[in-house]
Amino acid sequence: MDFSLSEEQQLFRESTRRFLREQCHSKTLRELESSDTGFSGALWNDMAAQGWTGIIVPEELEGEGGGWAEAAVVVEGHGEVRGAFLRDRAGLSTRLRDREARLDAEDDAGRTGRRDGARVW
Repeated sequence: MDFSLSEEQQLFRESTRRFLREQCHSKTLRELESSDTGFSGALWNDMAAQGWTGIIVPEELEGEGGGWAEAAVVVEGHGEVRGAFLRDRAGLSTRLRDREARLDAEDDAGRTGRRDGARVW
């Protein structure tokens, strides 16, 4: 069984990656992360214009008529962009883990002053 992408799917993969590199770089993701909603209507509309929101919906239902291979291309592209973002932010996760460990130690020592164990972030 051949699982390689067709020429059309390869072109779709290239355009997907290009769009994500240009529109979803670390600066954009950091801005979304720090926003109140974590969402950009403009970015969503741009992704919808790429056909991603209806990629596996049949054409007769006004979708793109793609299959799971095309959907996987989009998911893979998002993973690559998000993976790069997470690698950039690895220091943050380490700091959060260390803070959590410190708060646990304070809870164990009874120094937080919170009887219910709740944390204030």
